Parts: sequence; C-alpha cells; structure tokens
Amino acid sequence: MGEKGSVYFVQGESGGPIKIGYTTNMKRRIILLQNGYPEKLVVLALTPGTKETEEVIHIELQKHRLHGEWFAPHAEVLKKVAEAGVREDTEDIKESRCYIKTHTILKTKEIDIQKQNGLTLEEMGCLAFLSLYIQPHTGRLICGRNKRNMKYQDILSVLNQGRKKTDRIIKSLKKKGFLFYDKGYYLACDFIL
Repeated sequence: MGEKGSVYFVQGESGGPIKIGYTTNMKRRIILLQNGYPEKLVVLALTPGTKETEEVIHIELQKHRLHGEWFAPHAEVLKKVAEAGVREDTEDIKESRCYIKTHTILKTKEIDIQKQNGLTLEEMGCLAFLSLYIQPHTGRLICGRNKRNMKYQDILSVLNQGRKKTDRIIKSLKKKGFLFYDKGYYLACDFIL
C-alpha cells in the first residue's frame, strides 16, 4: 500500500484541462504546478488517497486523457471531481488556497526582482525553486529531514540541471549577490518572498 497523501484535481481559472495528481505536500505541489502554468490554477477537489488511488482514477478516465496527468473537462471527469469533493478541513487545501490568492502578488515581486537585478528567467526560476528549501529568517538553504546545510551536491540534485548548467547558475547568482556560501549555501534574505 502506498504512502498516504492526497489526490488533487486542479484547473486553470478560465477552465480547460484538469490535472489529476497525487501529492503528500499540496502546498509545494501547487507552487511547482503554478510556476509552469500561464494562468492562476484553482484546486477543484482534494481528497485523501495514495498513488494507487490516483492510478485507478487515471485508468477510469483514460479515454479523456489529453497528455500525462491532464484530462479534458468532460462530464465523466467533472463527475469524478464532484465525487472527490473539496475537504475544507485539511491544512493542505487551506495552504493551497492561500498560495493561489497571493500568487499574482508574488509573481509581480519576482518580475520586479528579475528586472532590477538583471536576472535571466533561468536564474529567477532557480531562485524561486531554491526558496522552497529556505529556513525562515536566516536564508539558510536546508535539505532533507535532518535540516543540514545545503551543499553543492544538494543544489545539483534539487535543480536537476546537470553539473555544467548548475555551476554556471551558482556562479552567476553568487556574483549578483543572491547566493553565498559559508559552511553551506544561503539565499540573500531580501529575496525571500
């Protein structure tokens, strides 16, 4: 039996395809999804489940699959959303909604930071992603459950960009004052969104 988490249903605010996925951390998942989606995402439903639950739903709705975990908003898919329902009492859904409400403000702040500091889209994306691993109030990047300082290998695996690209990004972010090293990597605290 798989790890307990949530099966979620998300869609762009103007409609369109519905993503059906599984996560154990809805807050982090919605942040990652939103960064790659051109409009605000809305959590339609969130229900307790496992990876196996998600796979069963995917099989049931196979004929409406567009690509990967994205499905056409067909009546059968919408019925499955209604059956799942939103569990208002879960912290995941509250945190996700909080993120969605503030996403536009954060995106605007990210664009301002990017323009003011001459960051490339790639550098900005890496900073935003690394900020998910930040320790509040210190800027220290932490990795894993033991909260150890993030080292080069950790950044390499988190960014998943390959050694050459990661080296270039780290060097550039250090030069621009956003990333520094002192027995572990830190992000400049004024970047923290």
